[in-house]
Amino acid sequence: MIIPEHKIFFHHIPKTGGKTITNFLLDYFNIPLRSLVHFNEGYVMRPSYSDKTAVSFFNICHLPYLDLLKMAQNSKIIIDNSWNIFALVRNPYFRTASAVFFQPILECCNHMHTLPTLSEKRKLFKKSYNNFFDVDDIGNDYFSHRIPQHILLETETNAPLYKLYKYEEGLENILKKALNLESLDINLKNIHSIEQLGYPKTDYLSLFTKDYIEKVNEYYYKDFQFCGYEMWNPLDFPEN
Repeated sequence: MIIPEHKIFFHHIPKTGGKTITNFLLDYFNIPLRSLVHFNEGYVMRPSYSDKTAVSFFNICHLPYLDLLKMAQNSKIIIDNSWNIFALVRNPYFRTASAVFFQPILECCNHMHTLPTLSEKRKLFKKSYNNFFDVDDIGNDYFSHRIPQHILLETETNAPLYKLYKYEEGLENILKKALNLESLDINLKNIHSIEQLGYPKTDYLSLFTKDYIEKVNEYYYKDFQFCGYEMWNPLDFPEN
C-alpha cells in the first residue's frame, strides 16, 4: 500500500498480518476508498513464480517490492529514502500453516474443526499442505501466498531502503514503531481470523509433523536466513 501524501509505503507480504495493517492505515489516514491509486486493490498479470512459462493473476498488494516501485514510478510517484517504507515477515512454519488454512479449496479452513482426533486433523493438514506445495498446480500461486518471502522482498542497489519487522513482535507494537506512535486508538482485528467464521482457533504447532517440517525447510530454506528465523530439526517432531 502506497500513500503518497504521507510518504508511506507498506509492502504487504502475504500471511503476515498485512490486511490488518492495511485496514488500520486506511482508517488512520482517513482514506475512504481502496483505490488503485494506493496500489492496494486489483489484479495484474505477471509470470508465475512456480513456472516462468506460465502467467498468473497477482493481487497488486502482493507484488514484489521492485514491481511496486516501478508501478509507482509509472504513476509519477517518486519513492526515495525520505519515505517510511516497511514490511512484515513471519516464521515460515506458521506463515505456511496460515496460508493453508486461508485457502477454502484446501479444506482445512472449513473442515478441521469437525474432526474429533489429533490424528485425523494431522491427516487433513497433510493432504492440504501437500496440495499447497504442488508446483504442478499453478493455481495462480494461491494469490502469491506460497511465494517465499525473500522473493517478494528482493531489492537492488539503488532502490529505497525498507524496514523489516517480525510478525511475532505483535501488530500493535509494529505499528507503533513504524508510525512512531505512543498508542493506538483502535483495536486491531485480523479480518481473516478463523474465529470470525465461528470456528475454534487451531493450534498450528500441534499439527506439525516430521514431514511438514521437512517440506517447509526445503521450500523456504532461503527465507529462514533472510528473515532471521531458526530452521527446526524434523526429527524433533512426530512421524504422523
